[in-house]
Amino acid sequence: MNDPRWLEVIRLILALLPTADQCFEQLKQVIDHSIWTDPVLSPLVGMLTPKALSIQSPYPAAAVRSFYFGLIFVRDLNLVSLIIPGMVSNLYPEMALDLYLVRLYEQSTAFTTNPQADTLINLALTFDLENRFSLSPSLKSGLRTLRLDLVNALQEPESIAPWWQTTGSTWQQTLTQLLQAERQLPIGGTLTSEQRQKLQQYYTNNLFLLQSLNGDCRVSPPAKDQLIAEILLTPA
Repeated sequence: MNDPRWLEVIRLILALLPTADQCFEQLKQVIDHSIWTDPVLSPLVGMLTPKALSIQSPYPAAAVRSFYFGLIFVRDLNLVSLIIPGMVSNLYPEMALDLYLVRLYEQSTAFTTNPQADTLINLALTFDLENRFSLSPSLKSGLRTLRLDLVNALQEPESIAPWWQTTGSTWQQTLTQLLQAERQLPIGGTLTSEQRQKLQQYYTNNLFLLQSLNGDCRVSPPAKDQLIAEILLTPA
């Protein structure tokens, strides 16, 4: 399913079928197989299931899984918008916090390529989130300590690059472990370009699946509901 031309053929076939339930089920099996059989990516994607269930929100688990998959693995939120239109603009507080924290993490990662005073100031300011979100005491304490490290480094701007070279990896690891422990975010792993492409293709194929379900295909409501409920869901 990596060729857009084949996707268009599949879309036409689905639209022509008198009932597309079975075809959709087979299509989903093909999409899922690429990840389910991967010993690295399957457990990684599987971490989103308990994360989604831990969020006490009014949104279905499939939508929450799609939000976190898009946020962490592909930086895209179109899939969740297909499941629950408008959800991204009205995020549950815990999800809004995780969105902020993932962007903070990405900003800290970007800092490693440009450890300068201006980028460090922006990063330190990003850590000022206590007035925006409700944080657990341990998360609040951990973020304060990390921010203090940045503020202290700013006292000697000319030493920022050497400071980062000697302590940056430890600082980044501390941030990663904090977000993993406190927010159960599957970040910090080292994926190959092939694995990242595989996750992107998996996401794109699921996007195609949902777009087709919402199109002109004839699919029964129970089958459609089940397909959506099991989106991005790996075997237990």
